[in-house]
Amino acid sequence: MLKQRLKLKIFFLAILFFAIFGVSAKASAATYYVKNGGNDSLSGLNDANAWATTAKVEATVTSGDTVYFNNQGTWAVNPPAITAKEGATYDGSTYGSGARAILRATGDKDDAGYDGDGVIIVSKSHVNIKGFEIDVASHDTSGIDACGYCNESFTDLAIDDCVVHDVGTTYQDWWIRGIYIGTVGGYNYSVENVSITNTEVYNTMRAGIVIYPTWTRSGHSIENVLVRNCTVHDTGIGIDSDGNSLAGYGNGVDIKDDADNVTVEYCTLYNNAGNGAQIETYARAANVPYNNPVGTLQDGEIVSWDHGQGAWSGGADTGQVVFSAQTHMQASPLFISMPNDYIVAPSDGDVLKGNTSGATVVTDGEFIPADPGVPNDIVFRYNIVRNNNQGFVFANALGSRTFDARLYGNLFIDNKNDLKIPSCHYGDTVVDIYNNTFYNVNSTAAIKGSIYIGDGGAIGIQNNDIKGNPTFNFKNNIVYSGDYPAITECYNNDHDTCTQGHLTRANNIYYRSIGGPTATVIRYGTYGTNARNYNLAQVRDWDASALIDPPTFTGGTLPVSFSGTYGTNLLPNTDYFRITSGSSLNAGATLGSPYDGNINTAGTANPIARIAGAYDIGAYEYFGTDTTSPIAPGGLMVN
Repeated sequence: MLKQRLKLKIFFLAILFFAIFGVSAKASAATYYVKNGGNDSLSGLNDANAWATTAKVEATVTSGDTVYFNNQGTWAVNPPAITAKEGATYDGSTYGSGARAILRATGDKDDAGYDGDGVIIVSKSHVNIKGFEIDVASHDTSGIDACGYCNESFTDLAIDDCVVHDVGTTYQDWWIRGIYIGTVGGYNYSVENVSITNTEVYNTMRAGIVIYPTWTRSGHSIENVLVRNCTVHDTGIGIDSDGNSLAGYGNGVDIKDDADNVTVEYCTLYNNAGNGAQIETYARAANVPYNNPVGTLQDGEIVSWDHGQGAWSGGADTGQVVFSAQTHMQASPLFISMPNDYIVAPSDGDVLKGNTSGATVVTDGEFIPADPGVPNDIVFRYNIVRNNNQGFVFANALGSRTFDARLYGNLFIDNKNDLKIPSCHYGDTVVDIYNNTFYNVNSTAAIKGSIYIGDGGAIGIQNNDIKGNPTFNFKNNIVYSGDYPAITECYNNDHDTCTQGHLTRANNIYYRSIGGPTATVIRYGTYGTNARNYNLAQVRDWDASALIDPPTFTGGTLPVSFSGTYGTNLLPNTDYFRITSGSSLNAGATLGSPYDGNINTAGTANPIARIAGAYDIGAYEYFGTDTTSPIAPGGLMVN
């Protein structure tokens, strides 16, 4: 009896122990080490017992663990190499005496599962990816995918100090990018709180860094994204299956649809075949008719479809879907998910055939199209954007789409056009374009200039087709061009039919360095009785608040990147655009916070705020107020 009581006592003590401490053999998060020449049969808990393969990492690591890859090692793996676990940290730079661990793809993505598409896949929350070189080796998969087809919501992803390169060669899938942040499959998934810092992306088939939910579904969103001190270059180098260049898709940073509170700052974007950066929206489609003259489709039945004349993309003309009224009748384009993913916008003549309800011809009624949302609260500040096809582009799709964005404190240098506002319906969009320096003396664009509004210029605005009631606030900017107009507005269109005034202008400098005083600085319209070219002396007829004296740049070597560390001494690597004298000093409009910073001090330990009533024009500020918190003096004595 005593033994039995003792056993019961031990049993209940064991239950109490596991209730308190858990039943897992691993009492707390573990730290593992991986190196070339390691041994997967060892514990992995230190250098002497390090593992060898990513397969061991995938099989063993659980939530909250930290994995250190030796930074002198290379792992050649058919992707994915890492499928991140919730709360895990993957570190490729801390362990060892090298620079970064290399993850090298040995094959293309696996289409079968649609569970992600990258050398590293993230679909779980609280994940850290640090210090990897991700060599996609020209295979058709993304570098980091967070996460195209994962059908999950997640939050808190940090990507730091990574290099992603050689992504794809021939077009196979829209989702092949350097770093992709977004959701595609399913409904109402969100990605929140993402940071991409100190990272380089280059040689990509399509875009470099993409922040983009989906255009086919309602409810997907991305919120709170920071892209800081990243370098993206040489994107859009791939070709499609017909041998056509993908240059037009090669944007350095692409922000599209329901992406909210996205900040891109202190980045260098150059030599991208598309645009340095782009804000883009996808039009909400019109409702599409349908009806069921033969029978009513039932939830759960297998429905085959035969495409007639409806618009479609991807896949063959026939397919199958397990029908769901909630999915397929409420969110068009119709989403076909078996045997593969196809997107179909049904129209008259398309046939849906259910295995229990018979054939259905699409004729009347309505499919309700998906609304992919629009970008909001987009901040693009203190960046160097140079030598791209276009510097920054707003690409609004057809149909009224309203968004808001702020571009301030940037350097745009020798892009074909530094800023382009193309022909679109912008609804009630509001964009603030403040204190930028647009410098364009080496454009190779057919329509040259710094700003191109509508159809051409250094800055260009296509006013002939700009619809809606947008406001583009354009203040305190320097627009400097070479042997072509600084601004082209309403190019190749009849001035009489263009609506001037989409730019709300104040305190800008417009200057053309070649051609003398009679050369065109502002070009408005190409033909029509009121088409007008404005030379330097006439600029104030176009903008009464304009300054016309040339900006007195410090000169020397143009900046090509940033140097230093954010929060300490991060600033452009040369002072070419710094101005210490002349009419641009203290001549700008007072804009208030958050527009009182500047590219030459905002990333340092001692940021200087622009002074009310004395803003300089352009991205730099010569004088200002030191915003550093005061430090109490030491060594004082009371006599």
